[in-house]
Amino acid sequence: MLTGWNAKHTLAAIAMLLVFGLVLAFVLNRNGDDDTPEATPTPTTPTTTTATTDAPAPGTEEPFVVAPGRVGAAKVGMTISEAASTGLFNTNVDHGADDCRGVAPLEWKPPAGAGLDVFVNDSVTIVTIVSIGISKDGPRTAKGIGVGSTLAEVRSAYADLTPLEEAGFGQSGNYVVDGDRYLGFLFNENESDASDSSKVVFMEVTKGHKPELIRDGC
Repeated sequence: MLTGWNAKHTLAAIAMLLVFGLVLAFVLNRNGDDDTPEATPTPTTPTTTTATTDAPAPGTEEPFVVAPGRVGAAKVGMTISEAASTGLFNTNVDHGADDCRGVAPLEWKPPAGAGLDVFVNDSVTIVTIVSIGISKDGPRTAKGIGVGSTLAEVRSAYADLTPLEEAGFGQSGNYVVDGDRYLGFLFNENESDASDSSKVVFMEVTKGHKPELIRDGC
């Protein structure tokens, strides 16, 4: 058995060896951790969300969307200069002495002229647009209604549509009214004979008065 000074120093040496062993184990353990390769992050691909919108119905794109009192940028009530500033019209178009149109104060630029007309009140001091007519399939309302649409489609699109009424020449018409602005639809059948399958043959927009839904052929 150890006694005295030798015993004390022996115990101290043992304690130092234990401490050294613990430190060495800790260092070796840390080194082992450092040798372990770090996990490589898995690359992620950003998700791109694209907003989708319904494509406009054919013929309803600007500038020819039909609405009460207007067709695109062309509004009933515009003066000649205001209408010309839209870029949609020619002014003072001379059709010659043999043409019943004479000199037209305002006329749609091609190709719009094939399906649209414009009437002005050229008998007053300030000449303004009083009516725009749509006679061919092409220009449509924001709801997709145009020449060729059925009566059922018109009624479905416009809950506030007026009842069919006599429009002359055995035809009938109904109207969408927005304040003092109108959009009228003409059908070849009279109000009694018209059915869901009856088709729009002409449309007219006006302001301040209901469309007459008629053209004189000139």
